[in-house]
Amino acid sequence: MAGVQYPGSCFISSNSGGSWSLLSAPLSTNKYYSAVVMDSAGLNIFVASYSGYIYRSTNSGFSFTSSAQNGEWYSLACSSQGQYIIGVQSPGQIWLSQDLGNSWVEVYGVSSNTWYAVCMSRNGRYVTAALNGGGIYRSSNFGIANSWYYYNSYLLFFLK
Repeated sequence: MAGVQYPGSCFISSNSGGSWSLLSAPLSTNKYYSAVVMDSAGLNIFVASYSGYIYRSTNSGFSFTSSAQNGEWYSLACSSQGQYIIGVQSPGQIWLSQDLGNSWVEVYGVSSNTWYAVCMSRNGRYVTAALNGGGIYRSSNFGIANSWYYYNSYLLFFLK
């Protein structure tokens, strides 16, 4: 289990939240981290920064490298194996990695809005993203381009 503390710290727990350890370099305590996700084995960890990169660890948080382009990242989600990772960015892009964060491609964009949150099913097939201010988009094809559909904006109120 992993979590972010505002401002600037990321933590990991190996005992279901009984105790927590600070994640280390290159993660810095002077950055603002917005999200952290990990695969079900706890090996692959992805940390998003509001003003920076998505950082990736393939060794349970012992070391990190930058994984995605510089940007204003708001939310992340990953499949249980960590193969699929989806991230939402301001001003309105959704980015997808299908190879454990090695490469990223923009799969959807709404230039005038900011995404609020994103979630993904265990196998990565189903992805839902919410716009700040209303609007739910869903993909049932691993979040790839041209697979996103808009749903009623009133649904956002039930997610908060």
